[in-house]
Amino acid sequence: MKSEIVELRNNLNKAVDALEKTKVSDILAILLTKTVDKELLKQSNLGKIVNNIRKIDSFPDDVKSLAKSVVEKWKKDINDSSSKPSPVSTSSPIPSVYESSSPSTPVSNKLSVSGSTSSNTVRSLATDKITYREYGIKARDYFIELLYKTLAGGSDLEGETIIRIVLKIEKCVNSANEGKDAQYQSRFRTIITSLKNNDALRESLLLEQLEPEKFAVMTKEEMAADHVKEKITGAEKLAVHNAQVAKGAMAETDIFQCGKCKKRKTTYTQKQTRSADEPM
Repeated sequence: MKSEIVELRNNLNKAVDALEKTKVSDILAILLTKTVDKELLKQSNLGKIVNNIRKIDSFPDDVKSLAKSVVEKWKKDINDSSSKPSPVSTSSPIPSVYESSSPSTPVSNKLSVSGSTSSNTVRSLATDKITYREYGIKARDYFIELLYKTLAGGSDLEGETIIRIVLKIEKCVNSANEGKDAQYQSRFRTIITSLKNNDALRESLLLEQLEPEKFAVMTKEEMAADHVKEKITGAEKLAVHNAQVAKGAMAETDIFQCGKCKKRKTTYTQKQTRSADEPM
């Protein structure tokens, strides 16, 4: 059993017990870059720990989604190890360019991109037989793979178009967070979670109504679905209202004259401006 995996398991256990959301998220992001086998998972009991995170209500959706991504990746690792291994490039990272003998196919509104990412249609780089020049960096290559799967699910848009969009998004995210692994992984989680929860956002990307470069720098709030934005706006208005109510009703008098309307129906309030032991 690898000592690094044991250490990560112990730290994750402590973080989960203490409900430390940020620490759990950071450890999951590290685990996302690790390759494991069935025997290692069985010995460490790590798979069960990660899977149980999805069942804890105290953790936000982005943490649960990340735990799910880790489990899915490990399943893929185990399946790959049981089948005939394919050649893996060990060369240094090179620019990610889609390999195709035919030009990129323009996006047409006639192509159907409807359907939720929870659709029964499961598409991936493997099922669509899409290849690209891998970076050789697990976090980046896995982000590309998961982003493709998220965008392609439930859609019959051509794979060539989808991978082109995916590579543009990943390139922008990496450029903005180069050398900052934690920020890159955090941004990766935000993008995947937002796309899974907002079909309209996903469709606007696939139809190229929203430029990949612009999408890559959108905030979490900007990526939210309309009904979520309405809730946020409602909560902000309620907070402002409660803050105003908390001030209490002001006293009414006709002693003063309003400088704007010249009426004498005015309100006033008193404030303590000096020492607390002096009278108002």
